Amino acid sequence: MFPTEELQRTENLSEQATNIKVEENYKMGPSRQPTIDELTQLAHETARKIEGYVSEDRQTWAKKKSNMIIVHSRSSTEYSGKLFVAESIINFSPETVFEFVSTGSTRVKWDKAIKHIETLEQLDQDLFIQKCLVGSQAGGAISSREFVDLVLIKRSTDSLSHTAVSIDYPACPPSPKCIRGFNHPLGIICSRIPSDPNKCRVTNIVQSDPCGKVPHGLIDTVMPSIVSDFFPRLEKALNKAKSDQRI
Repeated sequence: MFPTEELQRTENLSEQATNIKVEENYKMGPSRQPTIDELTQLAHETARKIEGYVSEDRQTWAKKKSNMIIVHSRSSTEYSGKLFVAESIINFSPETVFEFVSTGSTRVKWDKAIKHIETLEQLDQDLFIQKCLVGSQAGGAISSREFVDLVLIKRSTDSLSHTAVSIDYPACPPSPKCIRGFNHPLGIICSRIPSDPNKCRVTNIVQSDPCGKVPHGLIDTVMPSIVSDFFPRLEKALNKAKSDQRI
């Protein structure tokens, strides 16, 4: 229904227009760098939205369960796509898991979905701007995308979180070699399990717009598998690190 070759040709033809659209829709001001105060406010607003998604009653959401991984989804209030919330219990402490999911240099070693991560600007100890290059998805039907995100790290007695939202960052304009996607509020939360400090509940919240000409129907079809595949890759990396006595 969606031939890979046809989608890729269409994406290539629309790449320049897509990059322009992203800049027009998400610019925080007329060709200016947002202030640290603006970015701090945006980051904390994003974290609050993520916390709201996690605490929301999901009884009416669509639900898929496979191998102890539960994926809920509903229409996003941020854009015309869907919001996905995936959860699973991981048999490692939240601190150990969080190191693997929140540190770019560590994550690119085990997460095959991500090709490159770099910090563009460190705004504060737990606040930074990050560029991420994501590999092709759905057997190549969705080509590689780059994202420039504002990232906030939060730690509490109950959880550790890595939340992000895409921003227009004039110091890093869209590349002509890759379509610039847009991440609406998303993140990963590692929640403590009081009865077992060596386990944690990992919640993966995703609402990414790849932009380009990818049909929303295709995205909605493949996204549950994409967000759930994150968990076995994570567990495999953790188990290998444990067997190598690195954790």
